[in-house]
Parts: sequence; structure tokens; C-alpha cells
Amino acid sequence: MRASLSTAFSLALVLVFAWTLYEAQGFRAQARLFPVAIGVAGLALALLHLVLELRHRGEPAGASDGAPAAADAGEPDEDELAETVPPEVRRRRTYAILGWVLAFSLATWLLGFPLAVPLMTLAYLRVGAGESARVSVIFAAVTGVVFYGLFVEVVRLPFDPGLLTSLLPI
Repeated sequence: MRASLSTAFSLALVLVFAWTLYEAQGFRAQARLFPVAIGVAGLALALLHLVLELRHRGEPAGASDGAPAAADAGEPDEDELAETVPPEVRRRRTYAILGWVLAFSLATWLLGFPLAVPLMTLAYLRVGAGESARVSVIFAAVTGVVFYGLFVEVVRLPFDPGLLTSLLPI
């Protein structure tokens, strides 16, 4: 049953990405760039996953690629792993992830994407992941430069300035 749900989900993703590419053909060139880039990559990955699902659909669990099953390799399977993590730990982790998503959304609304991306990268790496200040600053700076260079300078996507940054006299 699980394989058929996974196959159906993969097929649904293929259809969504194909529809995205079809719809994007009517857009102006600049507006078409982003959905086509995402659509091509997403369609390729969804097709790959669908092919792998169909290829391994009839095989018993753990029989794919000739590799030993997880139990044979001494690794816990997904159900065993879920049972080893106490429910309160899973709940706390879920709330932490939700908090970071909400914090990123709030930062984007207040500061706009070009500022929120490097600042939230810095905050997550330093506070959420416990990385050193040096690593956090380097990764945040690289993320900010790549994001700004790719989306603002190359693709020229117009980002809203954010609530707080729109109030600045610049």
C-alpha cells in the first residue's frame, strides 16, 4: 500500500511540474524565468523518483540495488527509529522547526528577502544549530551574496522592501 501512495504522489508531482511549465509559456520572458527554472528541475527530479518507484515497486523491502536490508546492516528502520525518539522530544523538535519557519516569514515581512535570507541564516546557524560565530558569519555572508547576486542582479526579481526597510529614508 505504501508503495502505491508513494507512486501516486510522484505522479502528482510530475503532473504539477508539467502543468507549471505549460502555464509558464504564456508569461512574459522575465516572468517566465523563475517558474521554468523551478519547473524543469522539479519535473526532472519527480520523473526520476517516479521511475525509481515504478522500478522497485514489485521488490520486497530492502531488496533494491542488491544492498542488504537495513535490519541486515544493523541500522534501525524508519519505524524503529521513530520509536526510539520520545514523543516529547519529537514534539519539541517540531515546534522548533515551526518557530524557525515563522521567524523567517516574519523577518521576510519586516526586512524583505534580500536582508532576511542572510540574517536568518546567521541566526539559525548560530542559535538553532549551535555553530561557531566564524562559521555562521561566513555561511550567512556567502548565502547573502549568492542570493543577492543571483536573484537581484542576474534574474532581476523585484522584491518588496519589507515593512521596516520601507520606512527608511534611503
